[in-house]
Amino acid sequence: IGLSLSAPTTFRLRRRKPGGFERRNVELPPRALYLLSGEVRREWEHSIAPMDVTRRSITFRTIAAQ
Repeated sequence: IGLSLSAPTTFRLRRRKPGGFERRNVELPPRALYLLSGEVRREWEHSIAPMDVTRRSITFRTIAAQ
């Protein structure tokens, strides 16, 4: 679970496919709450696009024991 604060941002997702990456962008407004679960959490990498303004976020994660 994540809470994006302060400024709008672009949340980027990508997953490996033969010959490259499949990509998606999600625009997050200030105070956006998001949940990564299922396929998106297991198969996609995520990042925040570089920004020129300060952005704050709070992230809650669980890590499975292996």
